[in-house]
Amino acid sequence: MLLIGLTACKDGVTEPTYPINIPYEKYDPRLKDENMHSSCDWNYWRFFWDYENGSSTLTVINSNEELESYIECIYEKKYTEIDFSKYSLILVNGYYQYIGSITKCLLQQISKTEYQLDIEKRYQEGFDATDNWILALIVDKLSKNNNIELNVTYKHKYEKQN
Repeated sequence: MLLIGLTACKDGVTEPTYPINIPYEKYDPRLKDENMHSSCDWNYWRFFWDYENGSSTLTVINSNEELESYIECIYEKKYTEIDFSKYSLILVNGYYQYIGSITKCLLQQISKTEYQLDIEKRYQEGFDATDNWILALIVDKLSKNNNIELNVTYKHKYEKQN
């Protein structure tokens, strides 16, 4: 799943060219049964207890035990599984004063151990509701030495694209 760009050799060693766009798969814990029902979902109380407007957090999950602490099940614990021997889950959540949708999500490796995740959310004023949002991305396994910088921008839906 991980794509790496390569440059010229330096002393016989090929060095990657940064930044590298990192592929991901969106994750949803709701495992549907034949009737399209699910007994599991995100534990929203864990995410949205005491947030400032425009705040967001990022967590890297590398085990089922860690993942289970973010999921709440009504009946039996049946949620979409991840092979954590090969993959990590990047879990991002945020809070904003207006409801919106994610219009950009770009994950890049910017050095050997540094990553950057850029998220853009577009909103429309006038809705009398706040937006507590969650984004979960499955990526190739990350190590404890990896650092991910999170950049979330909120733009009005009619604001020009860059």
